Amino acid sequence: MIHIVVGVGSSGPDADRRVRASLDRLEDDGRWSHLCSSGLYISPAAGGGTRHRFVNAAALLATSLHPQALLGALLGFEREAGRVRAQKDGGRALDLDLLHVSGLARATSRLALPHPRLKERRFALEPALECLRLAGRPTPVGLLRARRCLGSERLRLAG
Repeated sequence: MIHIVVGVGSSGPDADRRVRASLDRLEDDGRWSHLCSSGLYISPAAGGGTRHRFVNAAALLATSLHPQALLGALLGFEREAGRVRAQKDGGRALDLDLLHVSGLARATSRLALPHPRLKERRFALEPALECLRLAGRPTPVGLLRARRCLGSERLRLAG
């Protein structure tokens, strides 16, 4: 079994509900074991693609699936939730990303691990670190380095 941190994000009026529903779906899926989920983190709209705030969280899963197969399942969840990849950095009904896979660092044309922009994205990194801490998992050195790159500012947790 490998441990995988999945980032979950959404924007728009029902973002909190969509993120919670996605975390529930990840917890209930029989293709992996759900170990824990982070709290919900709120970040302002960025990139000019939307005016709505973003809500983000992370889930830690244990699975024997190959990361490519897990990515395929996550992309299917996005499509079912109404995700349309029309605008870079735009609003989204649902965004699911593989952020970190234990013991794996590699890049292909379809998948790069750890997530190549994780060190630039506090909204993804903070929930991932929280999830690992809650599960009692060691924090990978690469994620600690990424946190140092971002400084000490913290995101606001959703109520």
